[in-house]
Amino acid sequence: MFDQVEAFYRPSRIQEAVRLLHKGGKGCFVAGGTDVAVRQDRSIRFLVDVTQLGLSYIRRAAGGITIGATTTLSEVAESSVLQSLAGGILARAACSWGPVQIRNMATVGGNLANASPSADLAVALLALDAAAVVAMPRGRRRIPLRDFFRGPHETALAGGLLVEVAIPLPPRRPPWIAPCSP
Repeated sequence: MFDQVEAFYRPSRIQEAVRLLHKGGKGCFVAGGTDVAVRQDRSIRFLVDVTQLGLSYIRRAAGGITIGATTTLSEVAESSVLQSLAGGILARAACSWGPVQIRNMATVGGNLANASPSADLAVALLALDAAAVVAMPRGRRRIPLRDFFRGPHETALAGGLLVEVAIPLPPRRPPWIAPCSP
């Protein structure tokens, strides 16, 4: 499966990871590796492991929540912060994604960066008006997910590294609007 891979890098800094991807030849970022293994792209010559970059987290931030790119789908499913966000839509999407063994390996970044039509988190994150934070050779860009996906397996990454996903807190329902009744 990876017999064509000539080099494996494990950088300790985000900018180093981005630089490595741009050094020449065909490479790709890898964390859980679930999509890379399935894709079986024989043109990939090197892998850049991003698991040592400190990108596994779920944090409350001013006005929202950020999720690091190497956060696993199991961590998303089990997060009390995400279970309480918008009726738990994101936690439930993560929980329904594949068997637990795959959820323990698959990452938020991989789920989005590969733009697979079966990426369950994408739909929930689009509904939450999330944005991708991408490290590029010359700084970071924040890309709304509605502009991030270009088509099946096509994104706006352009050689950048998806660092985190930023989710704004949904607006509070005004007290004069009654909730729907079944």
